[in-house]
Amino acid sequence: MPAKQFSLDDNLVVTISKRKSSRNLRLSIKPDGAVHVSIPLWATYRSGVAFARSRQEWIMAKRVPQGYLIDGQIIGRSHRLHFVPRSGLSKPASRLLTGRVIVNYPRELGMNDTIVQRVAEVAAEKALRKQATAVLPGRLAELAAEHDFTYKSVKIKRLKSRWGSCDQDKNIVFNLFMMQLSDAQIDYVIFHELTHTNHLNHSTAFWADLAKVCPSYKRLRREVHAQKPIVKKSPDIL
Repeated sequence: MPAKQFSLDDNLVVTISKRKSSRNLRLSIKPDGAVHVSIPLWATYRSGVAFARSRQEWIMAKRVPQGYLIDGQIIGRSHRLHFVPRSGLSKPASRLLTGRVIVNYPRELGMNDTIVQRVAEVAAEKALRKQATAVLPGRLAELAAEHDFTYKSVKIKRLKSRWGSCDQDKNIVFNLFMMQLSDAQIDYVIFHELTHTNHLNHSTAFWADLAKVCPSYKRLRREVHAQKPIVKKSPDIL
């Protein structure tokens, strides 16, 4: 798949990709804020750049603020992030402890350094995965038993855009970033996937059955869809 990157105004980087399946120009913003434009094979990269420029105001309004992970920040439900400057370190390193995520970094870099932040983000994801593994399977089993659902298995994964999934064999997958949702929102995602054990589509029957077990699903669905499955960061530049 041929692709090129272009820089627009306001330091906006756009990836233009040529696809056989594309019939029109299509713009998308990934969960991490990356901007992509898909164009047909016959189209020029210049046309993709022009299309992105025509939508730049919309892009800037919709992009997720990058922000920073900060010292003392709560990660999910049960971990607190700590940045610790050290002398003599050649590169940052992290440790996952009970209730704590420790990021040691070379004193001369500063905790907002790109490499330090990346190490912290990976460590935060490990903490979220640990929390999700400890919490979500048990809550799934509890709600399934309470409402007479059956399923085959449950796994925790890092999903880029979806909060969960359920296949035709009733294998359920949950996104580790669910641990950044509220209890009610987590239950909504669980009920959504449990309902898929009986309906593999989003038919009228699916929504009707979901409403029976989760009467507030419309509000909760809006709340969940308004959030991105990425590590939450502070929008402030420190």
